[in-house]
Amino acid sequence: MNIQNYISSGILEFYAMDALSVIEKQEVESMMEKHEELKLELLEIQKTLESYASLHSIPPPSTILQLVVETVTKDGVSSNKQPVANIAALRRIQHFKYIAIAATVLLVLSAALNWKYYLALEKANTEIAFLNQEQEKLVNNFNSMQATYDVASVELEVLQNPDNKIVKMSGTENHPESMAYVYWNVESQEVYVKIGNLPAPPTQKQYQLWALKDGIPIDAGVFDVEKGLLKVKDIEAADAFAVTLEPQGGSKQPTLEDLQVIGEIKLI
Repeated sequence: MNIQNYISSGILEFYAMDALSVIEKQEVESMMEKHEELKLELLEIQKTLESYASLHSIPPPSTILQLVVETVTKDGVSSNKQPVANIAALRRIQHFKYIAIAATVLLVLSAALNWKYYLALEKANTEIAFLNQEQEKLVNNFNSMQATYDVASVELEVLQNPDNKIVKMSGTENHPESMAYVYWNVESQEVYVKIGNLPAPPTQKQYQLWALKDGIPIDAGVFDVEKGLLKVKDIEAADAFAVTLEPQGGSKQPTLEDLQVIGEIKLI
């Protein structure tokens, strides 16, 4: 049995107010013998009921005390001598007492159940919020994976396209460790750069790809140091490709002093 569900059922509140049958009381007492947390919960409920009853107790009308005094003192204390009017007054007092007790019990029970329902609602709202967050994470993860898959699909298509010429650009004397690749489709004129080993450029600097045709440099676009294939400008014709380090946004002519890598197109 789920103890929290048992506590939330409100049966302990009925037990505390002696509103259960003998068999039901025995079942509750048996459960409390097995589960210490039920005893602790019952103590808290009893404290709450006492505090609530004290807070919402209804004082009897001021005339009742006078009626009691008159009933006891008038014509002696013998019940055989009590006037009919005073007996009727005592009965009204007793009836009022029962009504007050019943009203208090109903108020306490209502408050206890409302509090249980409030806690259950708060728990449900918390769980719903948590599930919404988990759903949002799953959606974000899926979108990220989908984006990665789309990029990988494009790269695979480029790498497997037989019309693409692969140009390996090796490092120059000043940058022997540098390396990059160009994938150039002669038919579509599309050009992609794949970084093998290029250090991160200094601040306000950016790498720029050049296509060399008959010794004349042609701007093929700037790119950042990122993984995967990087799309740059289309090129109609080229004998070689090279990469230089230029100011942010690129230059009209290559800075040969900052030539990083270069590679010739091999005819097959």
